Amino acid sequence: MRSRRFGALAALAVLAASCGAPPSARPSALVIRNVTVIDGTDGPPIVGATVVIEGGRISRIDREGSGGALPRTRTVDGTGKFLIPGLWDMHVHTSYDRGFTMPLLIANGVTGVREMFGRDVTSILGTRREIESGRLLGPRIVTAGPIVDGPSPAWPARSP
Repeated sequence: MRSRRFGALAALAVLAASCGAPPSARPSALVIRNVTVIDGTDGPPIVGATVVIEGGRISRIDREGSGGALPRTRTVDGTGKFLIPGLWDMHVHTSYDRGFTMPLLIANGVTGVREMFGRDVTSILGTRREIESGRLLGPRIVTAGPIVDGPSPAWPARSP
């Protein structure tokens, strides 16, 4: 059960705050109170922290602070939960059922991916634009380009 609570709370909270509402109705800031922050720097966990997210980025982390009052702020109670940096999946193929795969990556804390088969660059870049515009829920996409398979390709149908 603890592993479920350990998910990428920040990524999900930011996305939840920004999806499904017109820009004018979206909160300008997200405050997560009383959360344990694991910052990934080998430092000790920050217990009872208040994390303020503005413009899709963490603007500050207060150790046991209030986070201050901000206009149009959405507040999330992080009691008993953990906030970790977004995860990266460094080997994905985004062309497979992107309407299912992209949100599933986010639900599991993956906020960035490296596309390993970039032959159909138009489709991949289109998916990236949809995510960036908020029309599709998904992680940041970096694409590697076409397969480089040499003079006797193991994947001849997929080589440029």
